[in-house]
Parts: sequence; structure tokens; C-alpha cells
Amino acid sequence: MRQKQLTTTGQLPPVFPIVLYNGEKRWNANLNIRDMIQELGGGLSRYIPSMQYLVLDEGQWVAGSPGTQSQANLVSALFHMEYSQSPAALAELVGYLNDWSAEHPRLKKVFLGWLKRVLLPNRFPGVKLDEINDLHEVKDMLAERVKNWTEEWKMQGLQQGLEQGLEIGLEQGLEQGLEQGLEQGLEQGRERTRTQIAQKMLSQGLSDELILELTEISAEALENLKQHQ
Repeated sequence: MRQKQLTTTGQLPPVFPIVLYNGEKRWNANLNIRDMIQELGGGLSRYIPSMQYLVLDEGQWVAGSPGTQSQANLVSALFHMEYSQSPAALAELVGYLNDWSAEHPRLKKVFLGWLKRVLLPNRFPGVKLDEINDLHEVKDMLAERVKNWTEEWKMQGLQQGLEQGLEIGLEQGLEQGLEQGLEQGLEQGRERTRTQIAQKMLSQGLSDELILELTEISAEALENLKQHQ
């Protein structure tokens, strides 16, 4: 009113109240402000404000839409970003975001600020984001993160596999000869290492092609892991 932004009839412009909710639990509150306010006595109840509002529950939206729906529009992509389960999925969504905002530099700057200050610090604590100045750099950082995690899993799995292999080999070596036991134990350890890495990559939502390439397990072994998840 102070800015005199009224309609042609001198009235206030219409208001469309929307609640954007991204909590873990589903929204179950009343959809009218009046139903949330304590009733008043003495005839004052008629002064309690009444306003119906629309709820956009991001979690419910994402749960009810297929993965391809994240590419449908900008809002859907943003919702799927907040609920993405792996760096690979998030990197793909950032790529869509970059393409959609290519002709809107101010909008792209807003998205970049939101990613650096809100979304990414919660997902990847300790990762330096100050030097990232473009959405392309965000996507590259996430892709690099996938590679780093895979290498870490490989190193952890190799160490564990060697320890298990030596233990198995020494036990069998007492009966069948140390050389044969160590060789068999190490091979079993390497196989377990590849399986453990594949299981971790599946839990991060990585593609079958990438898992087969990096772990070198068989397609049949990968299908068995997926069935027992």
C-alpha cells in the first residue's frame, strides 16, 4: 500500500500463499491458517484470520515421480537435487541446470550461490568450494568426487583383501604348502575386494557400466549383488 501497487479497481493485488517444504517427514499440518490458531471466546473468534495455502512437499514430489521426470523442468530438477543420493546423480542434475540457465546469467549466479552455500556444504563437508565460479566447475568437482571415492574404496578393499588373503593362505599353507595356500588366499581376497567395491558403488547409485569397468567383476556377479541389496 505504501508503494501504491494496487489494482485498477484500487484494491490490493491477489495473494497466492505457497509453502515450499523439504523436510524428511511428509507434511501433515492443516492447510488453513485458521485451523492452527487457538479459538477465542467472547465473540472474538470471528477475527481469527482464515487463509488456505498450497503445500509443495518436495519429498513427496520426488518419491512420486520417475527419475526421468527430473529433466522435465527446472523446478523438478531442483527438487531432485535436494533428494539426490549420489554425486553422480547430482552431477547430472547440475548439468541440466547449467543448460537451462545458459541464457540467464543472473539466474545461473543465483543457482551457483545456492549450491555453494546451502546444498553442497551439507553433502560434502570439508570440500573447498570458494574457488568454484561456474556450474560447469560444480559438475566437474562432483565427477572427480566419484573417482576419488572409487579409488579410496579400491585401496581399502585391496588392503582388506591382502590381509584376508594372507590369513587364508597361511591357514591352508599349513596343510597344502605355503606357496599354494598364499596364491589361493590372495586370489580369494582380490575377489572379495572387487565384490565389496561393487556393493559400495551400487549403494551410491552408480551405473552398471561404470561398476563393471572399474571392478572387473562379471555381469552375472553384478546382477546377483543387485538382487541381494
